[in-house]
Amino acid sequence: MNNVPFPQANDLNKIFKLITLYLSHAPSEILQKLKLNSWRQYYYYCDAACYLGFLKKENSIYKLNDLGFKLVGEEKCRREFLFLKVILRQHFIIVLLSQKRNLENDLLTLSKYAPQFDVLSKSTKKRRYSCIVSWLKEISHLINKN
Repeated sequence: MNNVPFPQANDLNKIFKLITLYLSHAPSEILQKLKLNSWRQYYYYCDAACYLGFLKKENSIYKLNDLGFKLVGEEKCRREFLFLKVILRQHFIIVLLSQKRNLENDLLTLSKYAPQFDVLSKSTKKRRYSCIVSWLKEISHLINKN
């Protein structure tokens, strides 16, 4: 997970769908089903699934890893729970969920707990931060839903 770029895919739901569709659909079908506008976006979502630990990338080819197979093999009603459980393993997510929203504090937290984030330029950090804020909103929604 450490050599995977910090995520830039804003929609956790699309990451989840990508993983669940990965075995049974061609990449071009996934691109259409997720309503992504380009292959570049598709790769952002694949990289995010790698970052979270569901896919691996070997020789420029994405593949489900053991955790990805586990998610796909789960009963439909348990998939979302497993997905959320894995996301919450990201320490920075827990810290950010537990603290008051504040750009400066959040950027410091990400720099401290996510090494891939710390090496980014200032402008890139702000873009990636907006991605994480989207994730936090979706995670809060999922937690409140369950």
